[in-house]
Amino acid sequence: MPIQYLDEDEQPVGGVQYLDRPVPVDVVDTTVDPQRLRLLAQGATFAGADEAEAGLRTGFGLVGDYGKTLDEIRADLAAARQAYPLQSLGLEMAGAMGPAIAAAPFTGGGSIPATLGRVAATSAAQGAAYGFGAGEGGFTPRLMSSGAGAAIGGVTGPVAQKGFSFVANKGPALIDFTRRKLGSKASTVVEAEIQRIAQESGESVDDVIARVERGEIMADLNSTAREALRAYRASSGEAQKAIDEVVKARPGQLRQKALDKVQGVLTDGDVDANVLKLFQSGQKAIKDATSAEYKKVFASGGNIGDDGAELVTDILNRDRTVANDVTRILKLEKMKSFFNVNKDGTIRLLRNPSLEEAEVMRRALADKTSQSYKAGKGRAGEAYDALETQLRTTLDEASPDLAATRARWASVKSAGEAFEQGQKAFNQGIGADAIEIAFNRLVEAGNDDAVRAFRMGLADSIRRKSRAGNSASLMKALTDEFRNEAQVFNAIFPADVLDDVMPLLSRAAGAQDTKNVVMGGSQTAKTLLEAQRIGSTSAVGDVAQAASGDVIAIGRLASQAVNSFGQRLNDNQRAQVAQLLVEENPEVLRKALTDEGGIMMLQDAVDNIIRRLTPAARAAGTVGAVSPAAQAVNPAAGLLSDALLSR
Repeated sequence: MPIQYLDEDEQPVGGVQYLDRPVPVDVVDTTVDPQRLRLLAQGATFAGADEAEAGLRTGFGLVGDYGKTLDEIRADLAAARQAYPLQSLGLEMAGAMGPAIAAAPFTGGGSIPATLGRVAATSAAQGAAYGFGAGEGGFTPRLMSSGAGAAIGGVTGPVAQKGFSFVANKGPALIDFTRRKLGSKASTVVEAEIQRIAQESGESVDDVIARVERGEIMADLNSTAREALRAYRASSGEAQKAIDEVVKARPGQLRQKALDKVQGVLTDGDVDANVLKLFQSGQKAIKDATSAEYKKVFASGGNIGDDGAELVTDILNRDRTVANDVTRILKLEKMKSFFNVNKDGTIRLLRNPSLEEAEVMRRALADKTSQSYKAGKGRAGEAYDALETQLRTTLDEASPDLAATRARWASVKSAGEAFEQGQKAFNQGIGADAIEIAFNRLVEAGNDDAVRAFRMGLADSIRRKSRAGNSASLMKALTDEFRNEAQVFNAIFPADVLDDVMPLLSRAAGAQDTKNVVMGGSQTAKTLLEAQRIGSTSAVGDVAQAASGDVIAIGRLASQAVNSFGQRLNDNQRAQVAQLLVEENPEVLRKALTDEGGIMMLQDAVDNIIRRLTPAARAAGTVGAVSPAAQAVNPAAGLLSDALLSR
């Protein structure tokens, strides 16, 4: 069928419209066989397939007419090239690529010429072979056709290879794009799976590694990672063993580490001591020492002087109940009274009161003050308080040593009260606000001993809770900002080291949460969903190897496809993933999460494909230029061939 052309003003159908000349268009003609297999064979055998076919069909002339059969085959090929020039050209070029691609695994890319001269020489040889095979008649005409083919191939082959190289050089850019889009992709299903879980947890690889370096495991990241670990534990006996070994032990270990740090800070470094015993023994030692100081001061024989005696007389006469209290105490202490009661009920002193006697009276006034306030008698309390203050001032002026000893005793008493407050700090009935106010009052007053005692009381409370039945929830209570325990802890714990302790508490709480989720009761919907996702990501390494023709890799991918609704990872692989989810060594996890083996294998696969296709592209370009189909597509190719043959 003759070639049809379109005018410039007609819309092209199946061809490319150039500005200065008409373009051939394949017009479907069902009466002409496209000769696809023969054209592919022509390209693959450098135009020798027609003669080979004629020879096989006629026994090379022994059982048939070889020449007639060859003419028929060539006529059919010529008709197909005329009817379908573009398709025919493409088929021959594709056929020429086949041998080059097939030979690449055996040559390892060594058949690719390294210089332009070698490329031209190889292409010329291919063109010559095709020209010789396509030639008709005797040896001389074929030789002339071979020369023309060599001349054309020597030019078009390098051009075709250069064009393919330009496109192939975009391969590295494609790999870089893939790396940016996909990130680090693993070469095995185990690494691929652990990377999938990390990605779905919403944490970056750097954050995951940093948290593991601080003492967490990957399963502690969030609920997604915990549910994944739970799903693995339920799916495999080997995985369960690896998981339980770590998940069961970690909460207790991390909790103890956090508690040691907390008690060390609150008790000034005594990590293992019984806090209550430690405080009480300290208080007793201070009390004993202070009592000895009191005795020493009282033994000095000093008194409060005349002015002090006048004040004492005035107070005793104002309120006989004070005199009664003082008399009772003196009798209990087996001390002689320093005053008498007149018949008219008034009181007179027998002598100036000693420092000890005046101190007994001051303490009686302090008790009266406290009793009045507790009874709701505020005004009476204020009056007693004023009298106690006057007498205390007089005593302090008379004996500075007594003043100092009394201050030490007051500090002991204040510390005891603060310790008790610290012990009750977690009491919900008191509330975090009230505790904070009471503690800050001690801080603002500069009462360091009481502040220390308050914290020791808190340490005792934490110690007792850690040994109770709810010890597992203690870390959560201390880190949940909405819990009373956490609010109290943050208010009392030293602010300068709070940032050092909170991560320890948080890790212990996270480990307990992980244990609760992973080893909890019946499976939840989240767990079932995670179980379905196990092994849902193929390893890029398998894809790359499959692209390179690796039969085993192709089998693995096929197996994953078949098992897409079943078990994708075997027990051993699941155990490996589970081990990574509970891995405490950050370097081991880093290797799994940053494994780019898959990307590297993909790079190798692309390079391998390029090595195979480069000689194929050169052969296709050469055959495409020399083939008679090229003349059907572009008449100028025929003119060039005729010109070369005429020389």
